[in-house]
Amino acid sequence: MAEEAAGCLRCNSNIREVLLFGSIARDGQGNDLDIIIVAEPSCAENFIAAIDLTRLKLSSRLDQTYETYLLKKVRLQAAMLVLSNLDEFMLALHDATELIGRQSIDIFVFPPDWRQRLTELQHRLPNRDPRFMKNIARDAVRIA
Repeated sequence: MAEEAAGCLRCNSNIREVLLFGSIARDGQGNDLDIIIVAEPSCAENFIAAIDLTRLKLSSRLDQTYETYLLKKVRLQAAMLVLSNLDEFMLALHDATELIGRQSIDIFVFPPDWRQRLTELQHRLPNRDPRFMKNIARDAVRIA
């Protein structure tokens, strides 16, 4: 189902590939679908800048647990914002969500050279796990 859901997201001309990471990529099951959308560099930079800005606005007001869940929603909104053909992407996202049932989707938008920029991305998209970017680079598999 993850491959079919990712295929739905490939509708956008700015999207070069879709990668799966996380528990579903490692174990074949999990609570959410963790997706990396490899997009044109300008889309990826706009996504990262939107996350940077939102994180700075929220950093003084949120505890880490709440921030983790809120940032998942922020990432989804940022992905919708930076990918053109928004209606088409929203329809594809709805289709992907329907395919996986009640599970949620966590989306990151990265540039094509993201694996060479792990340290920078870890800094700009911080996570409680200091090895987060290295771990997803290890686990990520192409599905669309």
